[in-house]
Amino acid sequence: TVAGRDLFRAVTRNLLPTFEEEPEEEWLMSGVEQLRVLFFDGTDWLDTWDAALYTNTLPGAVKVEIQLAQAI
Repeated sequence: TVAGRDLFRAVTRNLLPTFEEEPEEEWLMSGVEQLRVLFFDGTDWLDTWDAALYTNTLPGAVKVEIQLAQAI
């Protein structure tokens, strides 16, 4: 038995659809205890990215940290 949760991503292949399509779910891995996303603003790593605060600016980098669950 694998502890933790499954990690999926939502995939939309048509970037210019004529109607709203449901994203296709794609399994990535199992056994995930925690997932954390950090955004680099040029000086610091932030745990949120406020698009209203950073108008017309994207993060300089994005870091994803995945903590795996302990086997049971």
